[in-house]
Amino acid sequence: MKKILKKPSIWLAILAAIASTSYWGVIASSRYVSESHVMMQSTNITGQQQNQVDLSGILGGGGAASGIAKPDQLLLKDYLTSVDLMQKLNNELNLRKHYTQPDIDIISRMWSEDLSNEWFYRYFLRRIEVTFDDISGILIIKTQGFSPEVAQAINSFMLLEGERYMNSVAQKIALDQVSFLQGQTDRAAKRNLEARQSLISYQNAKGLASPETTAENINAIISGLESTLAELRAKRKVMSSYINPNSPSIVEVDFNIKALESQIEQEQRRLTSKSGKTLNKSVEEFQRLQLAAEFSQEMYKNTLATLERGKLQAASQLKRLTVIQTPTLPQYPLEPRRIFNSFVYIVFILLITGIFHLIAAIIRDHKD
Repeated sequence: MKKILKKPSIWLAILAAIASTSYWGVIASSRYVSESHVMMQSTNITGQQQNQVDLSGILGGGGAASGIAKPDQLLLKDYLTSVDLMQKLNNELNLRKHYTQPDIDIISRMWSEDLSNEWFYRYFLRRIEVTFDDISGILIIKTQGFSPEVAQAINSFMLLEGERYMNSVAQKIALDQVSFLQGQTDRAAKRNLEARQSLISYQNAKGLASPETTAENINAIISGLESTLAELRAKRKVMSSYINPNSPSIVEVDFNIKALESQIEQEQRRLTSKSGKTLNKSVEEFQRLQLAAEFSQEMYKNTLATLERGKLQAASQLKRLTVIQTPTLPQYPLEPRRIFNSFVYIVFILLITGIFHLIAAIIRDHKD
């Protein structure tokens, strides 16, 4: 035993163990931990109830139970550990001053208020912890401060700022969506107006409200004339069997037949002609313009309906933090874990000392 105690390395290990125990047991400043549990949810203000059952979560452990984290919770987790939030916390609670108080031990405190943001951020990450529970889908937020009030204030501000950030992201996405739909609706309204104006201009240019109706009327006239013509031809055939062909009665019937044939030919020319300036061409152009107007009107109605649905969906994109456990006001400093840390450091010192003696013994054996 005396031989062992004469070795400088043993005394060095004893001094290191005493120093670590003294630091963790007495010198290390107490840190208070405030804890909160939250879950991100979407508000449903559209009046639509969602009664769908997640069968995958019930039968196969899907959803949060299967370890698939929801994007909202992960986005919130990333923001709560971001530099932006750290800057806002510092502006609100003056964290730099709190973490550099002179009564905090030199190892636990931040060295200077003027540290760069990079070093401040590294220190900040050691004082907060945000974890996602895969089973329950809950975010667990733990914040440390050198006083109970500051630890709770940090946690409370993180919840408020996290909800504000998530709402701003959701609202921006919703506004972009509504703006896009509004642009589509405006373009559809413009196309609809242009199509209807083209139809009206064509009607005014042709002097016809409906070429189709006019064509139908002409066909009816032609049918009536052809019916009358058939009757006259039958009458002439009967009369020619017992009357002289040069008699006034036959001549009158022949004159009427020629007049009807001329009128029928004239009416048919209004419908069809090689020149192309006919009613059937007008009907074709009118139908094309009318179809374009009806299609643009239907598209405009659909975009209007889509816009209204988009506005309702945008209104339902608000996020709400469901606080399961409010930020606690700690009464006992949970950090540092004095006994555990002292034990770990002593074991580490003994391990290093043992390795050193083992290496020294190997070297001596090789020398011999």
